[in-house]
Amino acid sequence: MLRDFAIVATAFEVDVIEAGLRGADSTVMALSIATGVTKAVRVMAGTPLVARLIGLDNPRSAMAYGGRMGTVSGVAGGLAAIDPKLESYGALTATFHTGIGCLVGPLLLFLIVRGLGGVMRMGEGNAMDGMAEGRGLLSDQIRNALTDEIASGVLAAGIALDEQDLADRFGASRTPVREALRQLASSGLVEMRPRRGVVVTRMTPERIMEMFETTAEFEALCVRLATYRMTPLELSALMDLHEQSAEPVAAQDYDTYDALNRAFHEALYRGTHNGFMAEQALAIRSRLSAFRRTQLRQGERILRSRAEHGEILQAIAEGDGDAAARRMRAHMLNAASALGRYVADHASD
Repeated sequence: MLRDFAIVATAFEVDVIEAGLRGADSTVMALSIATGVTKAVRVMAGTPLVARLIGLDNPRSAMAYGGRMGTVSGVAGGLAAIDPKLESYGALTATFHTGIGCLVGPLLLFLIVRGLGGVMRMGEGNAMDGMAEGRGLLSDQIRNALTDEIASGVLAAGIALDEQDLADRFGASRTPVREALRQLASSGLVEMRPRRGVVVTRMTPERIMEMFETTAEFEALCVRLATYRMTPLELSALMDLHEQSAEPVAAQDYDTYDALNRAFHEALYRGTHNGFMAEQALAIRSRLSAFRRTQLRQGERILRSRAEHGEILQAIAEGDGDAAARRMRAHMLNAASALGRYVADHASD
């Protein structure tokens, strides 16, 4: 009986060939192998679930755990029954092989599960990013379309804008429409009124011209300071923005040029190295952002706008802050005149 126990233990934990050499028959070896496979699967599947609970978080505990899962006492006792000198060999063999198995098995399982989970999360993340980007682009398109209609007088002052009507018109849900209206409200083109919803703000030509005049003086001050305070790296970035604008101007891509135009002016605000001034310039600009975009559509204004940027850049590069300020002031007033002509042209249509 003791010899059979030793043979089973040997076949289970050490080596099937060695067990055969020790006289184990095929039935005992098959039973031992089946038991070993079952136990190996159970250990591999269960170890990751209980590792934290039993403190299995370092190589020493992993080897100890591997030894226990390899029934060291059974192997050692079985081999000792055959030859006491093999007791330490049995313990070492079981601890090493089973310990490696308990380390590598769960690690591979963990990496596979994490990899699959990461792929799934990446797919979900890309889908969500795509959805968010789509909503963002759609809300921008709706905002730009409404901006042009308000600036040109197609949507007259006092007209109520219904979210559902706009959603049906643009083939969108109410979410991007609501975001577009929120942006229009922040720029002062519409008002959120209790019980009346969203209403187009009354903006007279005189009021718009006053806003442009204020902005012209403020931006002239900004560019004058920026001329003396911008670093060579900041000036290089400003020139790069100007170069990037050539392609959208040639393609009459108003939206892309508008984005680069905004980046150009905001780079000048930062170039003042006066945080308060930059904040105020951005606040004033946000009130006029819709009209500044619309004026680009008048005649060849987009071409002249870029040319005026080039003249401002030349004055900055020459270190002439006064000339840069004069050119910026003229640039802004030219934009106001272009807007007036654009509105007049569309009002007569």
